Amino acid sequence: MTGSRSPDLHDLVVVSHRLPVTVDDTQPRWADRIGDGTATLGPAVAARGGAWLGWAGGVNASTAWFEHEGLRLHPVGLSHSDVLDYERGYCAASLAPLYQGRVETPEFRDQWRVAYQRVNQRFADAAAALAAPGGIVWVHDYHLQAVPALLRRRRPDLRIGMSLHAPFPPAELFVQLPTRAQTLHGLLGADLIGVPHPRAAATVLELAGHLLQLAVRDDAVTIEGRRVTVGSYPLSIDAAAIELLAADPSVRARATGIRAKLHGARTALLAVNRLDPAEGIEQCLDAYATLLGTGRLDPDRTVLVEVAAPDGPDTTRRERVRARIDRRVAQINGEHARVGHPVIHYLRRSPPLRERVALYLAADVLLATPLSAGTATTAKEFLAARTDDTARLVLSEFTAERLPGVTSVNPHDPDALLDAIAAAAAETGIRSANLSATRQRLHSQDMDSWVGRFLHALAAPPLRTDGDPRYVAIGTPH
Repeated sequence: MTGSRSPDLHDLVVVSHRLPVTVDDTQPRWADRIGDGTATLGPAVAARGGAWLGWAGGVNASTAWFEHEGLRLHPVGLSHSDVLDYERGYCAASLAPLYQGRVETPEFRDQWRVAYQRVNQRFADAAAALAAPGGIVWVHDYHLQAVPALLRRRRPDLRIGMSLHAPFPPAELFVQLPTRAQTLHGLLGADLIGVPHPRAAATVLELAGHLLQLAVRDDAVTIEGRRVTVGSYPLSIDAAAIELLAADPSVRARATGIRAKLHGARTALLAVNRLDPAEGIEQCLDAYATLLGTGRLDPDRTVLVEVAAPDGPDTTRRERVRARIDRRVAQINGEHARVGHPVIHYLRRSPPLRERVALYLAADVLLATPLSAGTATTAKEFLAARTDDTARLVLSEFTAERLPGVTSVNPHDPDALLDAIAAAAAETGIRSANLSATRQRLHSQDMDSWVGRFLHALAAPPLRTDGDPRYVAIGTPH
């Protein structure tokens, strides 16, 4: 990636549905959206001199570029119909339920599909105009699955990466997507596809061979004379930044204040989720209610802090989820709380990282039990913050990583979930060497190393099928 070029072109362009900043009437600031992997990438991309394409939010907003802490940001505009049909329609009501294991039934409409392709073309055109010759374009998540192939048609000189942070559905669910072949072709426009879990990587390879009749060997697919590598790249966190926050006197004082407001509870459980049925919130609430009702947890000495952050635009699907959770929280408090001592503190907002770290320090147990195979970033944040290694984590077995020292559970199994929560609550306060080792691993595999690992693999020369010895294979790093 050398030679003369326009200063307005970039060797690294990141493309995501949303920009990694929040823009308001004052100054832009780094976004801090729970479960949004791209929101934490901004500083790492800025450090590499990259540019970023994404929607800034709002309708028909300005598309003029601007800078934030060394990162050039290029907004992509969405119209009112785009927001309705692309974001709230195809992304939120068609793809999200399917990719989250059909916890709720997806809905498909031709109008939404057309809008999805139209918006993806707009993103691809913008990336093609911004990337330097021979540069890297890194596309993120299921909102933009058509972009890699659309971009390759215009700019075959580019190295294109695709990262899916949401759970990729198993093959038997993916084939229900009416645009399944088109979606796969879109993804395979990339040179490297990263997914959260090794099982998901195997699924992409299986689908490419079965649906598209492409040659699959080891960790790669051959398509149109190109080799596309598929690998597991579970999203990481900035562990060092979280540990610094956990040591900040004001954050620790905030944690002490939070704990004091829990009215002397001996055991404080915490769940930090997106307001989405795939997060397993309802299953955890049911398990908690059962534990209180059977006396396995003492309602006078136990409290649950449930954070359910709004997840994207309001849709009928999300309104139903919100209503169900509201009712369940009220019912549990009505049955088990006493005056001045609720058994559930329910926060329906998205606390910034500083406040989340204070919550992590105030809690004894974190419940991170998503129902499908994604990356539990809040679990990693919790472990990074708890440098005392005495807290406990109940973690869904469907998450991308195996973290030693935590309690792994199938959140679809009510009895197993009951036992896991009860066991974790009984073990608090005991220092764990396994948790210490896991926390150190989070530091060695932090956000910056995750970015570097993906970009290093993506920048490697491609393998061609014409036998040219100048080309070598990309290998998924371990």
